[in-house]
Amino acid sequence: MKEQKQSRSGEGSAMAPPTKNEIAAGILTYLKQHPTAADTVEGIAKWWLLQPTLGQRVNTVEEVLHELEERSLVESIISRGKRLYRAKSRSEGNP
Repeated sequence: MKEQKQSRSGEGSAMAPPTKNEIAAGILTYLKQHPTAADTVEGIAKWWLLQPTLGQRVNTVEEVLHELEERSLVESIISRGKRLYRAKSRSEGNP
């Protein structure tokens, strides 16, 4: 009986890739905890989301970042020839 519970608990967590909403939530959570963080798409996939297999889905992470940028939640900048994504600067509307 105990073996059956262990194998069943592993069924759902096995191979389902994260959804775009889950990726977006992960990015926004990371930025809330690290408001000055900035990284490339590849760095975000590998380090912010801590999903080793997500490296194979960098295109999906990039799509999510573009969607978050359209919603003014993140912004991209060019630094040392690389595009970095970070939390949207709030200083634009401040006096």
